[in-house]
Amino acid sequence: SAPLVAPPSAPPSAPPPTGAPSVATSTQATSAPPASAVSTTMWLRSTTVAPLVWKPSPTPTAAPTAAPSVAPSGPTAPPSGPTSEPPGAPSSAPPSMPPTVPPSEPTASPQHMTIRSGHVVYLRARSGKYLGDTNGQIVASWDTKNGTDQAFVLQTAPQLSGGAGAEIRSGDTVFLTAHTGMRVTVQGSSHETWPRAALNTVHAFWDHTGSWQNLRLQRIAGEGVLRAGDEVLLQGHTGNYISAENGAVAATRDFPGWYETLAIEAAVAADAAPGSSGRSFLQ
Repeated sequence: SAPLVAPPSAPPSAPPPTGAPSVATSTQATSAPPASAVSTTMWLRSTTVAPLVWKPSPTPTAAPTAAPSVAPSGPTAPPSGPTSEPPGAPSSAPPSMPPTVPPSEPTASPQHMTIRSGHVVYLRARSGKYLGDTNGQIVASWDTKNGTDQAFVLQTAPQLSGGAGAEIRSGDTVFLTAHTGMRVTVQGSSHETWPRAALNTVHAFWDHTGSWQNLRLQRIAGEGVLRAGDEVLLQGHTGNYISAENGAVAATRDFPGWYETLAIEAAVAADAAPGSSGRSFLQ
């Protein structure tokens, strides 16, 4: 018998061009070759692949993180620092208006208020002591005013019925009424009186409105309206001036000096002039 000769194997297919996808060809022979030939052919086909081309893998990019949504909590405050506008440029913001404040009623300062007839006042000597009434005796022995013993209602003659009246001016004749309702008096004689009082003493034993109670008020600063804080002289019907010396109050000198100078301080207006009942008008 003739020897078996293996049929020639199909020539290998040309390798695919460089860069072509590595896909094996699926073309089959028209006639089925023997098993040995088929296995050889399949081996050749499986080993005939396109050369691998290395491509760098793209760098993964992080997905953008969305900013958290925050609801506005209110109007945005304007920056407090200086703006970057050029010098001299007009401001684009509207000018801020000052808050509207209703005008307040003018009030008189107790230190400089005008003293009127019917006002309650305090008399302070140059020594710093306040004049006051102690059981009818007028003395200057208080360092402070307590609102009762040292308080006097200052009135002019036409206003003795009480209430605040006209302005008091330098040169006016006035009356001083103590908290007991009795009026300051310059004793004009040493004849028998009750209570007894020596000549030129100053007291508040009676509620009279006669000549012994007349006091001529003079401002040290000169003519004008009497104001709180003014220094004054009080001249009695005898021509002598009321003085405060070493705590004692009298009217023994007819010329003014350091002891005769008294400062007037304002308190409040009396609701009514004190009467003869001795009731305190500050109660």
